[in-house]
Parts: sequence; structure tokens; C-alpha cells
Amino acid sequence: MRAYLFQISPTNPDVKLNKFEVLNLGQLEVKWCNYFGDLGVLKIGPFKTTIDQNILVEIEIQEVNKEDLSLKLEEPKSVAFRLYSFCPSPMKLMIGVKEQELKNLLIYGVSNNNLGQLTKGQSVEFSLDIFPKSLGRHSLSGLFVKDTISGKELLFRNLMDFMVS
Repeated sequence: MRAYLFQISPTNPDVKLNKFEVLNLGQLEVKWCNYFGDLGVLKIGPFKTTIDQNILVEIEIQEVNKEDLSLKLEEPKSVAFRLYSFCPSPMKLMIGVKEQELKNLLIYGVSNNNLGQLTKGQSVEFSLDIFPKSLGRHSLSGLFVKDTISGKELLFRNLMDFMVS
């Protein structure tokens, strides 16, 4: 038995794609022939996004330095993130924290910070101060981004995982 892992990525790594606009990525088909000449076929897919087609996600947040995803217990750390805009119209963005969504990783020092105005294809870098409360692997949640022009608000529940030692 063999296991294979495939990753679909753009051919040009400098181009930032909106992963939420792609609804059908394709299908994987594997064909084989065993020692006795019997043919086999395995079809997987079609690969689609897991988001509802009626919901339009217009921004994406990624950590800038993905190498160091570890935190020390009860030691605050500043982590840099980059926010990408995919909205066709300009957005004036603010970030904040929903206190009831915070769990084992606290975000502090954020009180409706203004990220400025972004148009489609632009990005902005910001940092969050994170305080880990308990040991283990924990998801960063509770961050929200609000567009003050349209009034839309997006809550990030599982932004990324950190290992706390």
C-alpha cells in the first residue's frame, strides 16, 4: 500500500490568488495494473472549496514568518501578519478583538486599530501581541476585521495554530 500527498499551488509564487473565488479545482484520477493484469481506477474529487458559494470572502490573513510558530507559556510575543484584499471596491479596514472568542491565546493591545484603505490586490502588514495562558497546541481566535465603508465584519475563529511550551 502506498500513500500520496498532493499540493496544488500556482505556477508563479509571486501571484496572490483569492482561494475563496476558485470553486472547482479539478479531479485526481489514478489508474494502475496489478501483477495479474487486472486494471484498477481511483477517482478523487472534484476538489472544491469548503466555503459556501453564497458567501464572498474578500480578505485573507497570513502570518509573515511561518518558521517560528512556538510560544513560551505566559511570555508575550509580537507576531506579524499580512492582510490581503480581494474586494473589487475600496475597503477602509479596522481590526479588533472579540473578547468572548478568546480561549488559550489572548490578543491584547488591539482596540479597533485602523489599517487604512485598501483596493483589490493590495496588502497591509500589522502585528498582534499574543499572550499564551496554557501549554499545548492552540488556535488563535477572536480577531475581527471590519470594513467601515460597507459595514461588513469578518471574524477569524481559527486564524492559525501555535505550540505553547
